[in-house]
Amino acid sequence: MKPERAAALRRMTYEQYLQTPEWELTRQAALKRAGRCQVCQSKEGLDVYHTSAQRFGCEQERDLISLCESCYTCMAEAVT
Repeated sequence: MKPERAAALRRMTYEQYLQTPEWELTRQAALKRAGRCQVCQSKEGLDVYHTSAQRFGCEQERDLISLCESCYTCMAEAVT
């Protein structure tokens, strides 16, 4: 990725970033890598979530987790 594009991604809001082609490629790679919920092992209703927003646009594998909807809801409730 060109430095100018990386800088532009870092200036975006989180919601804007989630609409970019860069996020979609990162998301698809993470889903393919995990293949299932990293908590309950379900293969249904998966999505990818950030464990940290510090590097969005330049995520590392450890910054992402694949979760089913149910596990995401449980984790989100535990954090709030």
